[in-house]
Amino acid sequence: MAIARRTVLSGLSLAPLLPASAAQAEGYPSRQIRLLVGFSPGGGVDLISRISAEKLTGRLGVPVLVENRTGASGNIAASAVAHAAPDGYTLLMVPIAHAVNPAMLKDIPFDPLKDFAPVTQVASAPNVLMINTVLGVKTLGEFVALAKQKPGKIAYASSGIGTSTHLAMELFRQTAGIELTHVPYRGGGTALNGLLSGEVQAYFASVPAATGYMGSNQLRALAVTGTTRVPSLPDIPTAEQAGVPGYVYVGWYGILAPAGTPDREIGILRNAVVEILKLPEVLDKLKEDGSEPVGSTPEAFGNFLASELARWKKVMS
Repeated sequence: MAIARRTVLSGLSLAPLLPASAAQAEGYPSRQIRLLVGFSPGGGVDLISRISAEKLTGRLGVPVLVENRTGASGNIAASAVAHAAPDGYTLLMVPIAHAVNPAMLKDIPFDPLKDFAPVTQVASAPNVLMINTVLGVKTLGEFVALAKQKPGKIAYASSGIGTSTHLAMELFRQTAGIELTHVPYRGGGTALNGLLSGEVQAYFASVPAATGYMGSNQLRALAVTGTTRVPSLPDIPTAEQAGVPGYVYVGWYGILAPAGTPDREIGILRNAVVEILKLPEVLDKLKEDGSEPVGSTPEAFGNFLASELARWKKVMS
């Protein structure tokens, strides 16, 4: 199974921007906005959400607070937003898991397209293969060789079934021709704790999460999943460079609102995200974290999400 990297062009100049003062003059927003995250603190979804929330607070003039509601591979938070009032005050930050869960899980209590109004795709990002140093390997080639010697004996963590960390490893496992044991956790932070404790031996972490542990003697980064190295980890090769040809995986993050949220509120939110994605400090942080800004229109993000749902349904069938 080969998945080509999707090139997403930034939509940063596709729509005129509405200043926060104009937005407030129209009555929205006038109170706190909640940005729900379906995964635990410390993971990639949480980190990109907190960067966004901090800057949106300043841009919109009201508090934008991150609320972690973990469990069911992000579906608990997604269900809460799907059934929230469509007034622009309850939002959801989603990773690629939102498009994959319907292909993997039964009886999801919402429709991933019809129950949401797309706001914008915020960013795209690769992952980093991290291992616990107790494995005794120093390169990706050594890791693959060890996995082939001990099929099914190496356990890998994910931040939940169908999450970016799960999909990145499953695609890697198939591409490299190895057998591993999957241990899902409730989020990126708990998955990293499992890796640190030795409960599992491998994990495809987000770039920001991996960067935070580069000085640890317990963990080692072996490869990144994108087509190029990331600036914050210049010494870490891509998987292809490290000896696994054909392996590329890039995740993404986007913001959704409940279906029925008025277009005016959606436009204000999207334009505010576009504004913060132009800030030098945000661009520097995204670059440091190995992410690329997107800022697509609601229509473009909706079309992208529909295509992702169709693609993963085909892949997982």
